[in-house]
Amino acid sequence: MATTSLSTLGICDYMGIYEDIMKKLEKALRARGEKARVSRVIGTPPNTLSRWFQDDERGRRKPSGKMLLSALDAVGVRIVFPDDKDTVGCISPEAAAIDRLIIAMRKSGEATDSTIKAAIISKVQEDLFKRVGTSSEKDDPAS
Repeated sequence: MATTSLSTLGICDYMGIYEDIMKKLEKALRARGEKARVSRVIGTPPNTLSRWFQDDERGRRKPSGKMLLSALDAVGVRIVFPDDKDTVGCISPEAAAIDRLIIAMRKSGEATDSTIKAAIISKVQEDLFKRVGTSSEKDDPAS
């Protein structure tokens, strides 16, 4: 099976993605008893789970991809990729529209991170204004 580097897919900040995932997992494990429950589900000692989040680099352990995905699954987190056909209905129509926008911009080859960010902000604002306009029209009996 051939492997593809994330950077060849246009995902240059994969360490940032990894750190974000680890922060979300750490937050999910803060609930009382959750770390013990997840460690039982994935078959690893709770102290190993704790070491994934240590500040001390010498003591920190990084989970394998399989172990990380198992832990995410145990806390109900699912990683959704924009072109994943199995994710229909998992994300809102607005989020799906933003995913399509990002994909189209990346395919053009001319988009930078800042132009993509500006386009996303514009799209979110447009969607918000549509919602606000629709809800105020419903509230106003004169319209």
